[in-house]
Amino acid sequence: MNALFKYLPVVSLVTVIVAITILSLLPPETGLEIKKDKLGHFIAYFVLSANALFFAKNGRAILFIFLAVCGYGGFLEFLQGFVPGRQPSTWDMLANSTGALIGVAFHLTIGKRLKKGRNI
Repeated sequence: MNALFKYLPVVSLVTVIVAITILSLLPPETGLEIKKDKLGHFIAYFVLSANALFFAKNGRAILFIFLAVCGYGGFLEFLQGFVPGRQPSTWDMLANSTGALIGVAFHLTIGKRLKKGRNI
């Protein structure tokens, strides 16, 4: 059982990345569209950054992860320009970045305590 928990953060991060990639690049007629689009973007990138920040060791790593998550969101928005029925959106990128930023804030306030097993 201990080995399962050892790899759980990696499995969780990879799962979130794969899910965001698939949902971002599927054509809209698949029926998997989220009704509250910007809220969906915000939540997805909050969860992504919170998962990725589990691996951060210092402030420089936190900044790198934040920029990488924002870059990933921007890259997927760019790729949506090549998917029929989809188009890149500055508002979606803003929602992505805001979710990532709140994920950093969560990590800096609560996440570090959870990671060390302390009470909130």
